Amino acid sequence: MTDFYIKQIARFQFAGLLAGPLFLLACSGGYSGSYGSNTIRTNPYNGQTDVSASIVVRAAFGRDMLASSITTSSFNLSGPTGNVTGSVLYDGKYYSAAFTPDKRLSLSSKYTATLNGSIIDSQGYSIQAMTWTFTTGAGGWDIAQLLETDNAGAAMNPQIAADKNGNAIAVWQQSDGVRYNIWASHYTTASGWAAPVKLEYDDNADAINPKVAIDGAGNALVVWQQKETAAPFINIWAVCDGFRLGVGGEDRTQ
Repeated sequence: MTDFYIKQIARFQFAGLLAGPLFLLACSGGYSGSYGSNTIRTNPYNGQTDVSASIVVRAAFGRDMLASSITTSSFNLSGPTGNVTGSVLYDGKYYSAAFTPDKRLSLSSKYTATLNGSIIDSQGYSIQAMTWTFTTGAGGWDIAQLLETDNAGAAMNPQIAADKNGNAIAVWQQSDGVRYNIWASHYTTASGWAAPVKLEYDDNADAINPKVAIDGAGNALVVWQQKETAAPFINIWAVCDGFRLGVGGEDRTQ
């Protein structure tokens, strides 16, 4: 069988990051009360360089914290263009908080993460405010990722298009063991590659040679050749807005 992979430009850091709360020591903060010390470990660590632009910034606390006190107001990130928009989630099982940027960070840029004193633990003690900095890398090849897993037949003729924000669409022809169909997958900087979607449903003959284009607003257009079983010719089919608004209807052009 023939599978194909897509590589995107972004250096991948900390392959095991999502598997568990593994952090490198950045610095320590203390409680403002007399309850005891609360060591805070961060990822990236303070002063770290060559950090992935897709990093999720994390802080692990030494004690259980009050989840409602950990928000984008108390845990935030700033960079060369000001505050970074994103979301914050606290995991009570691991006493860890994660700041997920809404989009990829800029390459070769310095960022500052901040935990302020409004964060409190389950006993009502506040932490000592702290900041740490890191610098994103210049970019590089990510690890290859398998986009399709249907091994009934070969996958071939991949095409890809991307918008100005780094979101992309990959299309290819995929054999189901009888005929070729057109499939596609959508990539977003926030979520990565989505599950493949079949774009055409004329199962009388092969659909081949897909092409894709995307504009700055994320509107996509996919075209392909569709063979006819009842006549010795090939038609051109297209689908638009397949990912921004949901898969659109197919149109034939001749």
